[in-house]
Amino acid sequence: MIPIIQREVVEKKKWIGLQDFMDVLAIAQSAPGVMAVNISIFLGYKLRGNKGSIVATLGSCLPSFIIILLIAMFLPASETIPLL
Repeated sequence: MIPIIQREVVEKKKWIGLQDFMDVLAIAQSAPGVMAVNISIFLGYKLRGNKGSIVATLGSCLPSFIIILLIAMFLPASETIPLL
């Protein structure tokens, strides 16, 4: 996950430099929690402050949450489908 984030943020978008990314990575590793979420929080804060960190956190957590929520909503309905 880290090389994908680095390629996107440093090389493609050029939002921050490589040394700044390494600093963010070091801080994210020392913080508790999921690495990708921690990196997005620190990058969002570095780029746009508090609002950026909130939006970055929602952007990295919300898609997975919605997919799992949809699976949980429709899984009980699939229990009544007879198997072959």
